[in-house]
Amino acid sequence: MRYYQILLLLLFLMPTAARSDCAFPWPQGTFLQVYDSHLTKDSDGWRHDISQWKSLGVEELVLQWSAYGSPEGEAFPIIESGTLRRLLDAAEAAAVKLRIGLRYDPGFWDHHAHDESSFGGQASQAPSDLENYLFRRGRDQQALIAALASVALHPAFGGWYISDEIDDLRWRSLSRRQLLNDYLAKLVDILKEVTPSASIAISAFSNGLLAPLELAEFLEEVTTNNGIDQ
Repeated sequence: MRYYQILLLLLFLMPTAARSDCAFPWPQGTFLQVYDSHLTKDSDGWRHDISQWKSLGVEELVLQWSAYGSPEGEAFPIIESGTLRRLLDAAEAAAVKLRIGLRYDPGFWDHHAHDESSFGGQASQAPSDLENYLFRRGRDQQALIAALASVALHPAFGGWYISDEIDDLRWRSLSRRQLLNDYLAKLVDILKEVTPSASIAISAFSNGLLAPLELAEFLEEVTTNNGIDQ
């Protein structure tokens, strides 16, 4: 018998497989990525989609980004097209909460040079490429949050999502971690000024480059120390 047939047989024979009191094996939240092709979808279309997700057990919808591209982008099509408002209305109709993501920049994964010897140094020096990038990104995020402030009053608003995915490769050095923490702390402060009680979330993943305990300490530093809730 092939290994996958054995696996299926074992799963079928598991005593908990058919129990009615087992938790529904489906996440209560899922992510939504909105591209330009979605900007013309009308209210009925969004209501249909979200009601379908609701029927699958989704209680929270995370809009992965409300702006896409480099920090120099000035337009916010998801907001200006009315798409975000339609999404929120559709979520409210289905009793689903919409967590709003900030800007997702594919350039976040580019190599941004940084002089590691600058950590804790007393001598002043020109900002590194990484410092300049995070400064521009923070300034853009502030403009985006200002444009999003009014939607935070919507009944379906479920909090914020920082779209920067934190990994254990780019932030391994203490110097880079300090820059990351400074950037996140300032971003959280801006969000708290707009919505003092709203939940703030971020995501992270591991490449297997840090020992489990070190990874846990790093993620604790990224979240709890910077005022991030999830």
